[in-house]
Amino acid sequence: MFRRILALTDAPRPFPHLEVCGFAAFQPGWRELAAEAEARGVKLFGLYGSSEVQALFSIARPGDAFADRIEGGGWPMSPDAKVRVRDTETGELAPEGVSGEIEISAPSRFLGYFNNPEATREAITADSFFRTGDIGRLRGDGSFVYETRAGDAMRLGGFLVAPGEIEDELKSCAGVADAQVVAVDLKGQARCVAFVIPTAELPMQEMLFARLRERLAGYKVPARIYLVDAFPVTDSANGVKIQRARLRAIAMERIAAE
Repeated sequence: MFRRILALTDAPRPFPHLEVCGFAAFQPGWRELAAEAEARGVKLFGLYGSSEVQALFSIARPGDAFADRIEGGGWPMSPDAKVRVRDTETGELAPEGVSGEIEISAPSRFLGYFNNPEATREAITADSFFRTGDIGRLRGDGSFVYETRAGDAMRLGGFLVAPGEIEDELKSCAGVADAQVVAVDLKGQARCVAFVIPTAELPMQEMLFARLRERLAGYKVPARIYLVDAFPVTDSANGVKIQRARLRAIAMERIAAE
């Protein structure tokens, strides 16, 4: 929607009276969109919410640095809300900066799923926190970062890794128009594989690997980088979504054919 709003006019600062524009990073290219909007005077604020916490739960603050302000998550709207993160392997609460499943306690938290006590028991902890099924981390200042859905998170080198971290590094490389990263089992070891849509000037894979090795921990560097014309997608209520399961299947097919 913000892309459509910005496309309505070529004026350099078209909407001077806009104050807060909350957005959720559901679609590819959201960082580029936020940077474009910022340059035209439209400040985007990352937020977080779900039906189980009555939609809007948290949002970034005006004083946050741009890179922090556009991340999903932010500061809870209610002073009585609490956010914690649980390690998905050990089941223990994770310290700040460590990724795990986001759990929420808030006045807006739902009571349960209608006529589904089993689902309610699975979703709400014994001390009344909602298990969101989302992966994120605490910042340590009262705010938190939403990183990805639990089903999309990759466990590499013993750590939970959001695909977006690697994708952003790839998209900053010359010759890369867009990128997606998925995890696969490679000879009994969890590794990631990248799919890149190139620009008119094709990127050199050796250069991509070299840059990633400089910028990322070794376990985050993709085992393979494949060039593709487009990603498999499907339409949803929140717009076009990448079929990550299909990308994983394609990655395994290509590796098997090598």
